[in-house]
Amino acid sequence: MNNLLKLNKNLLLLILLIITVIFFFIIIFQNFSKVDTSIVERKINKNYDITNPIFTIKNSDGKISVKAKKGNFLSEDEILLEENVVFKSPKFELTSSSVIFNHKNQTATSEYESKFNTNDTIIVSEGFEITDDGNIIFFNGKTSLIMKNNIRNE
Repeated sequence: MNNLLKLNKNLLLLILLIITVIFFFIIIFQNFSKVDTSIVERKINKNYDITNPIFTIKNSDGKISVKAKKGNFLSEDEILLEENVVFKSPKFELTSSSVIFNHKNQTATSEYESKFNTNDTIIVSEGFEITDDGNIIFFNGKTSLIMKNNIRNE
């Protein structure tokens, strides 16, 4: 006699139902994991409008070069500069991680930690604003001023 016919039909249906439910859960979780990884990939591989942007602010004292690793156009005049943003002139260097640069008005603002460095002064602040074609720099938020000692032997 066939052993298959001796099995309880209710038990067989229950086992098939459990296997089917497990199969559907596996398919659903695989789809969710694919969506999650694509979201993460989009965040990691963020597209930028400009890579290695370089600009110049011209003022009465000379030129201030502006460099960054990445940039995105916010409007026709404003560009968000990110990663290693450096404003450099013969007199100073100003660095920050993120700056909004307005190339039409020759202004810049940042709300991120910034470091201003000259031969004898360091200023660390929670942001800055450059106005008047680079002639005026306002430091925002909590700001530290460090004066370097210059010892002269005469």
